[in-house]
Amino acid sequence: MVNFNPNKLQVKYLYSGDIDLLSRKYTLTHSDFTGELFLSIDKDYDYQKLKNSMYV
Repeated sequence: MVNFNPNKLQVKYLYSGDIDLLSRKYTLTHSDFTGELFLSIDKDYDYQKLKNSMYV
């Protein structure tokens, strides 16, 4: 197992305004090429990010 590198984590807040902690949804994806992690936080899952990261 590899150690976590916080420099390779990109966090994106997609919501505007206030949403309570229990309503937040977190979507974590990664790049096989760069090893970067992408965390999206919103009131719903980031389905667009999931759709774009899958091979169909």
